[in-house]
Amino acid sequence: MRIHHLGYAVKSMDVSIEEFVKLGYERVGETVADEARGVMIQFMNLGNYCIELVAPRMPLLQ
Repeated sequence: MRIHHLGYAVKSMDVSIEEFVKLGYERVGETVADEARGVMIQFMNLGNYCIELVAPRMPLLQ
């Protein structure tokens, strides 16, 4: 069995993309809005390792 990708729930898409790029990850395509679930989604690769970042479309209440 092979794992396709892992998903990470993040608070801020922009901050998370920046941090994963610093670790050597590359963006795969553009960030996509999932209207039905109210989230933004971004896939990123590091070699054969793929992750999915999932962030709320609206800022979280503090």
